[in-house]
Amino acid sequence: TGSNLYIQNQISVTFIGMRKFYKNFISLIKALKLFSDFKEEINIKLNIVGGGELTLDEKNLLKNNNIKYLHHENVTNLELNQILIRTNLFLHSSYYEGFGITVLEAMSLKVPVLAIDIPPVREVAKDTIFYAKNSSSEAIFDAIKDFYKTSIFFLEKKVNEAYTISKNFTWKKVALNHLELYRKILEND
Repeated sequence: TGSNLYIQNQISVTFIGMRKFYKNFISLIKALKLFSDFKEEINIKLNIVGGGELTLDEKNLLKNNNIKYLHHENVTNLELNQILIRTNLFLHSSYYEGFGITVLEAMSLKVPVLAIDIPPVREVAKDTIFYAKNSSSEAIFDAIKDFYKTSIFFLEKKVNEAYTISKNFTWKKVALNHLELYRKILEND
């Protein structure tokens, strides 16, 4: 599991990908600010991975909300994995996704995940991750509080269940399933 949030007065969170439109980056930052105000003794460090160069507006948003961050613009898969395994919570604030590969990546590394409760993510992750009821900053803040209040025992149980689910979605298994589907289609022609 990612480093234990209950040992230190710091929480490391990670966001991956684009920061515009349906990715809901602004609500995420506002939620982190709400949590920071709620738990003043906790220092939040945000890892932003990919998504291109930060815009001036995004830098101002982070600065105005007093969010300490590191932007990892171009990372390899190995570097992404290293960032994720050092995080306490992967934040997936998107309110529209076709599948949610980044959620699976975090699950496969035994990193706790918090996502907006949308059908594609719930279909894959089931109840093994934390969910925000909607994409508002208040709902994300409430979900972060729920994560923070979760006992180590229950957190480890959730993470291990998520890990087990993630093993059903390896690239090899997905490729074999597609191959079988294509075989069936060809047989029916």
